[in-house]
Amino acid sequence: MYNIYMKSLALDKNRPCNINKAGAILDKFFYQSAYPLVLGAIAVCSYIFKLQLVGFGIYLFFASILLVKQRDATPILPLLIFLMSLFSDVSVTRSPVFYIMLIIPAICLIYHFIKFPPVPFCFGNLFLPLLAVSTAMFSGGLLSTFLSDYPNGLLYSLPLGPGLLIIYLYFNNYLRPPKNFDMKKYICYVMVVLGLICALEFCYHFYMVKSATDKNIYFSELGWINSNGLATLMLLCLPCCCYLLSKSKNITLWYALVLLLYVIIILSRSDGALGVAVLFTPFLIFISYKPLNKANKRYFINLTFVAIIGFCLAGLYLEFTGKLAELLQKYTNSKTVDSGRTQLFKNALNVFIENPIFGGGMGYYNDVSYESHTILRNFSFHSTVFTVLGCMGVVGVLAYVYYFYARFSIITEKNTTFNKLIFIGFAMFEAYGLVDTCEFSAIPQMITLTLIILITDMTNLKGERLPLLPNE
Repeated sequence: MYNIYMKSLALDKNRPCNINKAGAILDKFFYQSAYPLVLGAIAVCSYIFKLQLVGFGIYLFFASILLVKQRDATPILPLLIFLMSLFSDVSVTRSPVFYIMLIIPAICLIYHFIKFPPVPFCFGNLFLPLLAVSTAMFSGGLLSTFLSDYPNGLLYSLPLGPGLLIIYLYFNNYLRPPKNFDMKKYICYVMVVLGLICALEFCYHFYMVKSATDKNIYFSELGWINSNGLATLMLLCLPCCCYLLSKSKNITLWYALVLLLYVIIILSRSDGALGVAVLFTPFLIFISYKPLNKANKRYFINLTFVAIIGFCLAGLYLEFTGKLAELLQKYTNSKTVDSGRTQLFKNALNVFIENPIFGGGMGYYNDVSYESHTILRNFSFHSTVFTVLGCMGVVGVLAYVYYFYARFSIITEKNTTFNKLIFIGFAMFEAYGLVDTCEFSAIPQMITLTLIILITDMTNLKGERLPLLPNE
């Protein structure tokens, strides 16, 4: 299996070599396909065995080496994308030890900027849209009657606004991989590994919830937020796995991984994500099928028929054993009717009517009653459209229209298989965002999407190869 990864990705050509032998070994390791797998294994072990700070320390160790050693930030991509999957309980990020551990990497980052200054500095095509979104977030609620809640929204706005902008600017200036490095395959490979990480962690979590006497474990503070957050990541992983399938001579492995991602979406019991995934499946099939050679096209069709028959047989088995109705009942009852979304959407419209210019602000609280008569204190309106309207008003609408247009323009600039599949991923992400918090989950969902679009933008300019210098 490992050889299939290596052969498909072809990530080991033309590595930069150091005079120092140890440095040369590290150079090779950080650009090999084994590197994301190692990080993934560390993440899964940290999650399952509750060694979250140990795993975090290892990640920081790798990041520190990379920051001191080289300008190129490509090997830092998987560290950032996998970061939150280290944590089965993000409450550890509020401990003093967590912040003490950041001191050495922070020093290394300062050294990195001094040794490798971003000259000339590149702002990139998403700089102004992200700046507009940040401005809309911070101006939200300025003229509203909810101004007293404004400080509550800062912790919500900082990672989504300036935080995302800073990460974008860093990678826009420091993603400088070696010549002939296939960045499209690399980011897709990283996303597939992320899908495997989340799949293993979710299966473990699913087992723990099923066997636990305290069902509150289901709502613990997970790194990927909750099952809906996991399903959102799966929607981004699906098209990336399809891209590797379309570029591989041996499609069996990638096809199996695609099916695994669908199974995880089903097990997440996220009806919105499942509906979106099913809706866009024909597009994923068609785009993945088209670049294949003649033999693989026939094999792909056969695999698809087998997969469809397999799902049908599984459904029939569940029906005959009487488990299908029970499963569907659990699926539909996993959220009480509409999970309070209808009330949230009504609240958003009311807030927008009262505060049409700046909205109620990112710190606006929602009190939503559930069938269990409990109250949820919620910052979000659980929808991109309604959150923008309710929290940021007309200013937010204008900012997000600009933001969406910029991302759409980047993705559709080239008519390639990669761009088409990334467009499908973006469309699924935003379609699900109509009924969930996709656009307003900074870590890891929005960071991941932003990095994917950044790489799409850069590969639009130079094909498979990114420029070594900003003005090249």
